[in-house]
Amino acid sequence: MIGIDSLEPDLVDLWADAGLLPTFDWLRSNGTSVHLSSPIPGLGSAVWPEVNYGIGVARTGVFNIGVPQYFPREGVLRETREDEIPATSLFWIEASRAGKRVATIDQVYAVPEPGSEALQLIDWGVHDRPFPARSAPSDFLADIDTKHGPYPVVDCDAVHGGTAVGYARLTGQLEQGAEVKADLITDLLAESDWDLMTCTFTEAHCAGHQMWHLMESGPTGIPDPSDGMLRTYVASDRALGRVIEAAGPDALIAVISNKGMGPNVGGPHLMTEVLHRLGLGAERRLRRRLWDRVPATMKSRMMKTLPPAVRDPLRRRAAVGAEPGFKAGSKAISIRSDQDAVVRLNLVGRDVHGVVRPGAEADRLLDELRTELLNLRHPTQSSQAIVEKVVIVDDEWDSNRAETIPDMIVHFRQDLGAIESCTSDRVGRIAIPLASIRTGNHNSHHRAWVVGAGVSAGATASAHTIDIAPTLLARLGVPIPADMEGIAIPALGGLAV
Repeated sequence: MIGIDSLEPDLVDLWADAGLLPTFDWLRSNGTSVHLSSPIPGLGSAVWPEVNYGIGVARTGVFNIGVPQYFPREGVLRETREDEIPATSLFWIEASRAGKRVATIDQVYAVPEPGSEALQLIDWGVHDRPFPARSAPSDFLADIDTKHGPYPVVDCDAVHGGTAVGYARLTGQLEQGAEVKADLITDLLAESDWDLMTCTFTEAHCAGHQMWHLMESGPTGIPDPSDGMLRTYVASDRALGRVIEAAGPDALIAVISNKGMGPNVGGPHLMTEVLHRLGLGAERRLRRRLWDRVPATMKSRMMKTLPPAVRDPLRRRAAVGAEPGFKAGSKAISIRSDQDAVVRLNLVGRDVHGVVRPGAEADRLLDELRTELLNLRHPTQSSQAIVEKVVIVDDEWDSNRAETIPDMIVHFRQDLGAIESCTSDRVGRIAIPLASIRTGNHNSHHRAWVVGAGVSAGATASAHTIDIAPTLLARLGVPIPADMEGIAIPALGGLAV
């Protein structure tokens, strides 16, 4: 299983059709393209855990790894700790426990299982590094650094500085990153006869965030060959081809893109002020309002002057776009989740300082909030609504979900351009610049391409993200654990064991 983190499938189709991505063109022609969906979209960071565990995020409650999520019993917004992420349910650990020879390299949002026989490398060359790089056995990491050197991209937010020279430098590092990862994987494939290998390339994730605005294309939609996004996709395609060739003609190949990319249009960053204007949330502090109006390039330069111990927490909090927790008497809080916003009520009995009673009062507030959010209009786009959909989670999920799961998910429209202001009768006009150095952001375009025995060529299928793990275990002849919620996908030859 080869992950291509945050690859945009629409770009893959466009550029593969143009002959620029021959490996993906081969995958499409010789295998089945699977359109994946998360059980509840909008929690983008939940996708890799759902792929890894075969369990929906409603049960695990872990959906923002590496950036803060809210823990109601503690009353704080903080990052998930490593000991809060289960290791033993990972599908590759299940395969290893069943006696399969397994290696896993940089599977995203995972933790190593020390007692497993699987060869494991975690957080070495990935976009999001919530935890330090480590391996099992522990000396495997040192061997990699000795043979291949360190992964060349440490923090893509800090590489380019918004200059042409900086973007060129970042592109070169991403191309090198794909190459060195392919070197590592092909070496491992040559060293042993693995039953299962998982690896992830994350260069497209970085390029999508940082260089989306640089894609200047003509009527054909094909950018100049020097474009950083295209160069990164070509490098990923080339690395993918090397790995597939090294795996051999009899291997089952499953390539997974967990979520796509599109323009960073904003919207969620307005939510805290919207809640305040509706009388539900805390008033934004003056210093936060002033900080919101500082241009992104100036923020980036200012951040570089700070020591990492100060800079990194500020970046993480800014990425979430929320207050650190519920203020006294506030009824709701908003937390950014990729291109969507999530809202939590401050519930009595669930949250430390709860003020909203569960049941009728909570239902009334959520219904009222949904109505007001759908009434928000874009001041300059013919007064069109800026919110596409509002999901009240209890309407979609079992109410027995994990307590870290929010109460509402707000999907903002992607077809209006930048959403930096809004207006309605109740909130008036709100204008807050999208002060972010990231010009691209995630969407819910999840895709898999699968080639191998029992898989139809040139076909398409649909499945859930939680179906990947049981499908791969079934193909290995490993019993699917009873706690996995997904099913083996019949179109991929996944017959339950």
